[in-house]
Amino acid sequence: MELGIVFTFLHISTMITAVTLALGPSFAFERVASSGDVLATRIFVGRMAGFERHIPLFFMAGAIFGLLAAATIGFDLLAPWLVLAYVLFAGIMVLQLTVGSRWRTALSGTLSAVPVGVTTSPALAEVASARVGQLVYWATVAGTVVIVFDMVAKPFS
Repeated sequence: MELGIVFTFLHISTMITAVTLALGPSFAFERVASSGDVLATRIFVGRMAGFERHIPLFFMAGAIFGLLAAATIGFDLLAPWLVLAYVLFAGIMVLQLTVGSRWRTALSGTLSAVPVGVTTSPALAEVASARVGQLVYWATVAGTVVIVFDMVAKPFS
């Protein structure tokens, strides 16, 4: 088996894992938290805590495997379709690390401020339902779809 195929498989597998871990639970979390159900939200946060710290590792591993695959297969690392993928990937990461992080921090702070024993929180529901969280989520989904199209169609090449 060629090394390029191994790196391509590892690139695709780690990126699918990263996107699945990042977007699937994120969507479910927003739905749970926007209900204002404090106990369900705290349980969800507790169950997801172990996954969250691994998500960036999968994205970084996927990016490294992608570069290794491209180099091993012989793709020009500055081909327009690869540059587009780099820009989209970086854009999604910046969006998540800035706007997304601020929203998640506000959500976490709101959840932490709810006293133990309180079952519902309109403030939690309001922060979880904020337009900014939805925009970050759907921009990430759209960016991911464009990256997949870019990787398959290789436009501008």
